[in-house]
Amino acid sequence: MAWRGVQQKPPAQQWKISTPAIRAVAARGWLSRSRGKPRPGQLLPPSTGRRRCQTLQHPLANAAAAEPVALRWHRYELGRVVDGVVVGGYCVAMQASARPTLTTLRRQLRAHASAADAAVLQRFFKTDPGEYAAGDAFLGVRVPATRQVARGCDGVPLADLRGLLRSRWHEERLLALLALVRRFERGDGAMQEQVFQLCLDALPGINNWDLVDLSAPNIVGAWLLDKPRGRLDKLAGSACLWERRIAVVATLAFIRRGEFADTLRLCRRLLADPHDLLHKACGWMLREVGKRDERVLRKFIGRHSLAMPRTMLRYAIERFPEAQRKAILARRPAAR
Repeated sequence: MAWRGVQQKPPAQQWKISTPAIRAVAARGWLSRSRGKPRPGQLLPPSTGRRRCQTLQHPLANAAAAEPVALRWHRYELGRVVDGVVVGGYCVAMQASARPTLTTLRRQLRAHASAADAAVLQRFFKTDPGEYAAGDAFLGVRVPATRQVARGCDGVPLADLRGLLRSRWHEERLLALLALVRRFERGDGAMQEQVFQLCLDALPGINNWDLVDLSAPNIVGAWLLDKPRGRLDKLAGSACLWERRIAVVATLAFIRRGEFADTLRLCRRLLADPHDLLHKACGWMLREVGKRDERVLRKFIGRHSLAMPRTMLRYAIERFPEAQRKAILARRPAAR
C-alpha cells in the first residue's frame, strides 16, 4: 500500500484516518520522508533542494490496528516545527497518534488507583449518608495523575466525555471536566459553545465542590464573558447546592477582568443561603474582588457584615489586618 505526499496545505491540521495501515503506523509514532527508506522514529534536518514529494511505502501496511488515530502534518524548517504546512523542498514528517477510547481512558485512570487513597478521599469529600456528597464513589486516583491522563484526551469525541460525566466514579467525572476545559481553551467559538452546552446538560454529574470550582470559571464564566448573564441567576435560584455554587464561582472569570457587579449581586442574593459550602464560595469570590479593588470589598462588608453568615464574612476578610478582622467579626453575632 502506498501513501503519496502532497505539496499543498492539507484541509485540516488533524483528522481521522480509517485505513488499517495508517492506524498501525500510528502506534509507532513518526513516519518521515527522506532520501533513503523512511522509518518510524526518524527525525530529519531541513532539506536543501526543492524535491517533489515521493511515495511512501508503509512498512506496516498489513498490520492490524485496534483504535482510530489522528494524523498531524509538520514541516521542519531550519529546525523549527510549523503545524499544518507541507512544503516541497523541506523534509516532511507526518505524526500519527492513537485516539484513546473510553475503555483506554478508564484503564489509564485505574492504573493510578489506590485503595488507601480512595478511603481517604471518601472521608475528605464527605460521602457518608447525610453529608453533602453522599454516595459519591472514588477510585483513589490523585489529581496530578488525573491531569496527566487528561492531557491525552484532546482527540476524544465530546460524546465520550459526556459519557464520562455520567460515571459513578468521581475521578472519571473529573477527567471529563479537565478534558473539557482543555477543549474550551483551545477551541474556536463553535467548539466553546458545544462545551458550554455539554456542561449545562451534564449538571447532575458536576456534583462536588472540586468539580464545580474547576469547570465554573473556566467554562461557564468564560463563555458568558461577552454574553447576557441571566443564566447565572437561574442557577443561583436552583434548589441544587452545586448549581448555586456554579453561579457564584463562575463569576471568577468576570472578576479577573475587573468586573465585580455580578459577583456582588449574587452574593447579596445568597446571604440567607443555609449551606456552608455556599458561604465559603461567596466569601472566596468577595476576597478575590478585594484583591483587585479593596474599596469595593470594604463597601460591601460595611453594608452587609451583620447579615453575612460568619463563614462568608471570615473568608471575605481573610486578607485584612488581624486587628481589623477581629473588630469586624466582633460586631456581629457569633452563631451562623
